[in-house]
Amino acid sequence: LQWPPLSERCEDIPLLVEDPMRSSNGSEATPPQKNACRTLARSMLMLCRKPKDMKTDRENVQIRQLNARTFDKAVERGVVLVHFGEPWCSLSKMQLMVLMKLAVRFRRRAIVAEVNVDNARNLAVRFGVECLPTILLFKDGHLRQQFVGVQRESRLAQTTQALISESQKPPQGCPLRNNT
Repeated sequence: LQWPPLSERCEDIPLLVEDPMRSSNGSEATPPQKNACRTLARSMLMLCRKPKDMKTDRENVQIRQLNARTFDKAVERGVVLVHFGEPWCSLSKMQLMVLMKLAVRFRRRAIVAEVNVDNARNLAVRFGVECLPTILLFKDGHLRQQFVGVQRESRLAQTTQALISESQKPPQGCPLRNNT
């Protein structure tokens, strides 16, 4: 048996079991065995296929790719969540899935961006990034929060929403409307 290259789709990988509905001795599988087999097959397919509601196309999700030239301009205004990672790092890939959800959730209110540390080591050194993944949260060009390691969506969403809400509040002592 020869495995196809990793670039091929999961559906194209040949099955190692000749007939999953038969037990090991060749007789017909019992109903519980059939259900277990179907459940396992469904689980394996779910791992291979993209969820229908998850947009994995980066163009649709709006995760910006930043480098040393574009970084400062991207973080100078508004709330920006920057993921420092590498494409080969499994933890960075996991974090990127969470960031895709956040990009959809905070569309037009915050920018979600990614820096490939392999291509922009000077940015990693500048911000003291030593572990991957690292997420930096900027507001109007100022570093406000740093997360090291894989973070839950709820924690990142809560912190990002707090920064967005900060900018929507009127300054202290400023009346909302003039009653004169």
